[in-house]
Amino acid sequence: MNQHRVHGSRAAVRGGARRWSMLATTALASSATAIFALHLLRPVLHPVRRRLSEYAIGPYGAAMTAAFVLFGGCLYGLSRAVHATGERSRAVRGIRALLLVAAAGMVLAGVFRTETGPSPGWGEIVHSRASALGFVALIGAAVLGATGARDTLAWGRSRRAADTLTALAVVCAALSPVTHDGPWNGLVQRLSYAALAGWLLLLARAVARTQQPE
Repeated sequence: MNQHRVHGSRAAVRGGARRWSMLATTALASSATAIFALHLLRPVLHPVRRRLSEYAIGPYGAAMTAAFVLFGGCLYGLSRAVHATGERSRAVRGIRALLLVAAAGMVLAGVFRTETGPSPGWGEIVHSRASALGFVALIGAAVLGATGARDTLAWGRSRRAADTLTALAVVCAALSPVTHDGPWNGLVQRLSYAALAGWLLLLARAVARTQQPE
């Protein structure tokens, strides 16, 4: 009887990880769809030169706000999924904590929209700091996934792809201060978003497949 209860408990925990991973994937797909649609709806904003945040200004600005909040929801859902695996190594706990920090940063970045002009107000300051914090925390989680949690989570054959996407995100982060006010700012930001979104999809898959430890 006890053995059946243990197996039932493990199945419930793994099922929780799968459900949270699915919810996170749905939120991420919705966020990406909104951003893709904005590229079609606002072609005047050049994707190579203009930041994603600028879609929040003007027509369809609510869609960019929703994209930020949905991205934050994805990160929160994945933090719950990571917790539901039952893994308690330092690396896995670090990933979960960084995902929570990134989630808070992205939601704040959505609530406080970016501003343009020579003298941006406090809303722009909050937006910039929150979005930067979110991306840095998310990249930190990806680095932990490529190092301390390489053999803890069930990456399977996707581990090499996850490592490649992590490396691309790190390179984009290194280039970001250099290109911030230059003509390649938008491209670097979009590459970073694409790399991290791809990594999150692979993380959701790995978490859903991770067995609860004995």
